[in-house]
This record gives sequence, structure tokens and C-alpha cells, in this order.
Amino acid sequence: DLDGNQFSGTIPTEFGKMTNLEYLNFYDNQLSGTIPTELGIMTKLTALDLDGNQLSGTIPTEFGKMTNLEYLDFSNNDLTGNVDSIFCQPLQIIYQVSISGNENLNCSCCDTVEGYYYN
Repeated sequence: DLDGNQFSGTIPTEFGKMTNLEYLNFYDNQLSGTIPTELGIMTKLTALDLDGNQLSGTIPTEFGKMTNLEYLDFSNNDLTGNVDSIFCQPLQIIYQVSISGNENLNCSCCDTVEGYYYN
């Protein structure tokens, strides 16, 4: 749990090497830049919270391989694009997705997720 530590800079790509990690929380820091594609190989991850940072760019398509994800929070960043190809797959078991506060991030299937929060 790394929330509220005022970390700045980018998310280190080395986090992708922690393949047994199940929970990663960077809530309420000052992280910037793009989300590393290397996080997509963390296939045991069940919860990822990146809410309240300054992340930009698109969510890597590699996240579609993270079939154990149940909770995702990308709120309050500056992310862009459409995440349908990532999160609208039959194998995904996501129970909560939050992408609010990202004016240019869209998901047409996310409203079928029980705990979906969007703008």
C-alpha cells in the first residue's frame, strides 16, 4: 500500500517484475507520465488503484491479459482513449472499475460492471 506518500515521477517499469504481487495501490500520489506496459505482465494482480495522480496517455493493451483483476481505479488522472479492447473481454472478472475524472477516457462496456463509476 503506497497511497498518500507524495511520490512523484513515473511508475518504475521494474514493478512489472513483481509477478506474484496481488494488490498495488498508488492512490493520491503525484505520479506522472504513462502507465508502463510492463504492469500488464502482473497476471496475479487482483486490485490496482492509480486514482489521484497525474498519469497521462492510454491504458496499455497488455492489461487485457490480467485476467485476475477484480478492482481497477484510474480516476482523476489525464488518461485518454477507449478501453473496450482491454476490459470488454469474456474472461475478465472485474467487479469494480472507476475511470471518472478522465475526460477523454471511454469504455462502452464498463457500465455492465456492477461497480462502474464514470464521470
